Amino acid sequence: MTRLFPVLGDQLSQNLPSLARARRDRGVILMMEVREEAVTPRHHKKKIAFIFSAMRHFAQELRTAGWNVDYVKLDDPANTHSFAGEIERACHRHGTRSIIATWPGEYRVMRVLQHLGAKLEENTRFLFTRDDFAARALECFTLCRLWPWPRVRLCARRSGWCVPASHGLRLTQD
Repeated sequence: MTRLFPVLGDQLSQNLPSLARARRDRGVILMMEVREEAVTPRHHKKKIAFIFSAMRHFAQELRTAGWNVDYVKLDDPANTHSFAGEIERACHRHGTRSIIATWPGEYRVMRVLQHLGAKLEENTRFLFTRDDFAARALECFTLCRLWPWPRVRLCARRSGWCVPASHGLRLTQD
């Protein structure tokens, strides 16, 4: 059975947890340039061009590595310009309803993927897991911009990352 693996513009890594579950002979990686993402949230035109360029280069890298990549360009006449529309079209093209994705960084995108029935793999690209973040959020009355750094350092050390004592945002791996 063919499985669909959507890769978003901020997930351009061959080390994604969803791709670790993929088999090159049975998986289709879906990458899409959609207007919905170009305007929500608002981005500078150069940033959008940079992201789309990076996506196109990454798609070529995946093809060279032997992956089956379904890439939908912004100017494709059939482009629905939404994640949901393009994922549904890809499912129809490839005859699958099995969608496996890595947790996105944005809540609204996560809701779209969940609505489509995607199995979401934990996103290992973040400093904290969703569970660690939720546990920390429950300890606070509000999520503030500056967390108490000793706790952040403790969680960071547990994950293998070290936050410098200067409280800077530069992270180095132990």
